[in-house]
Amino acid sequence: MAHMGRPGLSPQQKAELWKRRKGGESLSDIARALKKGGRSIFGVLRLRGGIAPRVHHRSRLALSPEGAEAISRDGPASFLKRPLTRRLSIGAGALLAQRKAPRYSA
Repeated sequence: MAHMGRPGLSPQQKAELWKRRKGGESLSDIARALKKGGRSIFGVLRLRGGIAPRVHHRSRLALSPEGAEAISRDGPASFLKRPLTRRLSIGAGALLAQRKAPRYSA
């Protein structure tokens, strides 16, 4: 079944909203610029408490997606081998931290 009701703001519109809000524009000015109702703008601001969401970045210490793929492809028998850690440019300890044994609950 189709979703009924008013459509919200697109990610581009939300980015524009936060940029304009940070610039000090009023809600009515922002609503006019985005061609949306004032309540739509207020609803987005209210959900976040008026604070723009943080931009998320992957930690430089996190294992890369390619590294995780290499570990899963090489299998558990090879996860201690030095060539794998050299190929991924990480230490053996980081590799061990990624390959912890699964915990089973009874």
